[in-house]
Amino acid sequence: MTNDRDRLERELRDHYTAERVRDAARSPGYAAVRAGRRLPDRRLIWLPVVVGALAIVVLAATAVWRPRSGLPAGIDLKAVEWTSPTDFLLETAGTEFLEQVPEIGPTAGWPSIDLPSAGAARTEMRRNEL
Repeated sequence: MTNDRDRLERELRDHYTAERVRDAARSPGYAAVRAGRRLPDRRLIWLPVVVGALAIVVLAATAVWRPRSGLPAGIDLKAVEWTSPTDFLLETAGTEFLEQVPEIGPTAGWPSIDLPSAGAARTEMRRNEL
């Protein structure tokens, strides 16, 4: 079993060594790649500028020629009354409680507390400081 494993490892090593040699023979060196670099096509340099300018022109044209949507001059919106077809859904039981302040209970016999206003409290503090 060890012999089979050793043989397979040797075959793989030889195979990949041969592949590296073939790749190295086909690949140019760094200096050759650096010397042979191509400059980008001049038409492609101007492409983003042209696309941006075209987008600006289209947006400007859309803003200028957009149809004006508005109300005709003779309609008074204060005189118009509209009710939604689903207004009845807002009328539920207990809505009258939302318009009232709840009472906790009888307040007879509770002590009354008079709170001074903020201005009176400041005046009192100043008197005490003097």
